[in-house]
Amino acid sequence: MVRAVWSLGCVAAELILGRPLFPGRDCVEQLVEIFQVLGTPTRDEIESMNRSYTDFRFTTVQRRPWSSTFPASAPADLIDLIAKLLAYSPSVRITPLHVCIQPTFDVLRQSSTRLPNGAALPPLFNFTETELGIEPALNAKLTAGAR
Repeated sequence: MVRAVWSLGCVAAELILGRPLFPGRDCVEQLVEIFQVLGTPTRDEIESMNRSYTDFRFTTVQRRPWSSTFPASAPADLIDLIAKLLAYSPSVRITPLHVCIQPTFDVLRQSSTRLPNGAALPPLFNFTETELGIEPALNAKLTAGAR
């Protein structure tokens, strides 16, 4: 699941940029691209991603501010969400359920929100009892605007 969350962050960024966030022809080039945006991960972050990988030597690169990655017109709440999706440590990375309650998606909870053709949105907040049982403290926010 944590890989899917990372991938969602990459796709969201690519939708804003209109190009890949971390282009690279091979694994090494892709790591360089990731480090140029997110900075070099700490030893703890590397161990949290892969406990068996302990022998690493990376050049230290400082995290680049998101403002130098995305256009000024990019919504701040969406950039904040992307940052949460692209945390190195899986334990720090936002969970799919917490993604659903981010301010980026508040517009979907508004009854006035319509599809481009003017039709009402389909049911988006019809979570199952099992889903609502995952973290009950989030249920009010998850189901706000349920139609």
